[in-house]
Amino acid sequence: MSTETRASPAAFLLSRFLRGGAVPMLSLVLLALVVIFWLLLGDQIFGVGALQSMAFQLPELGILSLAMMVTLLSGGLNLSIIATANLCALTMAWVLTTHVPGAHGFMWGGWQVIALLAGVAVAAIIGLLFILVIFVTMVYGPIAALLVELFPTKIRYTSMSLPYHIGNGWFGGLLPATSFAIVASTGDIYAGLWYPIIFASITAVVGFFFLPETKDVDIKTN
Repeated sequence: MSTETRASPAAFLLSRFLRGGAVPMLSLVLLALVVIFWLLLGDQIFGVGALQSMAFQLPELGILSLAMMVTLLSGGLNLSIIATANLCALTMAWVLTTHVPGAHGFMWGGWQVIALLAGVAVAAIIGLLFILVIFVTMVYGPIAALLVELFPTKIRYTSMSLPYHIGNGWFGGLLPATSFAIVASTGDIYAGLWYPIIFASITAVVGFFFLPETKDVDIKTN
């Protein structure tokens, strides 16, 4: 058997590997990074300390991979699991490094529990924010459909853009500054709530009594 014939299967496999899409390219990039760091760091990249660090992170990365798989299988919903886990870990690490070194006995165990509860509290806060984001998306869908159906085609872009940006940009964007100014002028920490309450009430009245029904509107007509 000739040398060309013996080499052809390897060349065939290599060509198939390179034509495999993103995975081969990412593998080559990973290999190149390993070589670069090995040239820069020498034996440190494959030392005992580096391997122990990698092994220490593998269980957490495995759990995060499973969590991301669950979200992808459930519809591709990205819950920012990695960012949430990082924030929880940073909060727990701050509690442990700040209070545990000087604690002894019962207090040492108490701070361990407090650190765990702090991580759970951060995750719960992020979960509540995510629920608020879901509520916002539930509102934006009908708003987009309503604004499209309210105006004829020739003036639709200007007509729907102007009220949308006035409502979101001016009244919504100035909400923190206006509420803070009301609180500062009255001295009542709850007085700033009147700003969103008043404008929400005006919006409800206008939307209920003055906006027309757009269910059967043909959006392609002028």
